[in-house]
Amino acid sequence: NARLSDRSFRRYQKIGKIAGRLLDKISFIYAGNQNDANRLIKLGYAESKVKTFGNLKFDVAPARVLDPIVRAELRRTLGFATASENEPVVLLGSSTWPGEEALLLGIQQEAISRGCDCRLLLVPRHAERRNEIIKLLEAQTLSFHVRSKGETAVPDNRIYLADTTGELAYLSNAADLAFIGKSTAPNQGGQTPIEAAALALPMIFGPHMENFREITRSLLESSAAIQIRETKTLAQTTVELLQDLDRRHRLSHEAQNWYRRNRGVSKRLAQDIKTKMLG
Repeated sequence: NARLSDRSFRRYQKIGKIAGRLLDKISFIYAGNQNDANRLIKLGYAESKVKTFGNLKFDVAPARVLDPIVRAELRRTLGFATASENEPVVLLGSSTWPGEEALLLGIQQEAISRGCDCRLLLVPRHAERRNEIIKLLEAQTLSFHVRSKGETAVPDNRIYLADTTGELAYLSNAADLAFIGKSTAPNQGGQTPIEAAALALPMIFGPHMENFREITRSLLESSAAIQIRETKTLAQTTVELLQDLDRRHRLSHEAQNWYRRNRGVSKRLAQDIKTKMLG
């Protein structure tokens, strides 16, 4: 599952032939995607000694999809259930980085101004940023709850900050649309969209998904996600998605199919290793 980030690739290029000699000491490399394989070859690694079967992240045990009754109970715990027949729409900030919580708060306000009952579930990538995010929440007028102070929010809560670790997959079940973090400036690289796809969760992300170029390209080609090239248009597109149930359903269906098509990487890789060892 070898990967060379833009930064690492530039650094290796600076040492030229030394990089090639270092890499040559490795018997064989399985790259995570063809782009990384090409980078290894450009650094001087033999093309015959590199192969790719896809990203191993597809074969990590998928998150459990909650049945409708358990999902409804989770939404009640977050304070996102109402007595109205019309369920609120929950926007998830998935593994957000600095600047993105403020961006999502603005999107929520815009959605509400257009008559959409939008609730916001924030799951920052680093829980230790809680105080920074709480200050943002205190500066606005909507009600909010912080998970580390108790799992259950008051009824009709508007914003839920999950400042805990290891609960993203579980909490994602409560969402209707996911924004994938670390994808808007000044952040770069993006967080993995694979978990959201495994949950058949419609997703949207910004222009900076450099660490997942091949996955992003594949998602977009499969109509399984939406990428916004300019952050200034993110709010408009996100609000439109929050108000368009049919479009979210189509994204969900395509994301699930895309995820299923890409599984099985570990079996193919293991078989190739076995063949090499026996051969």
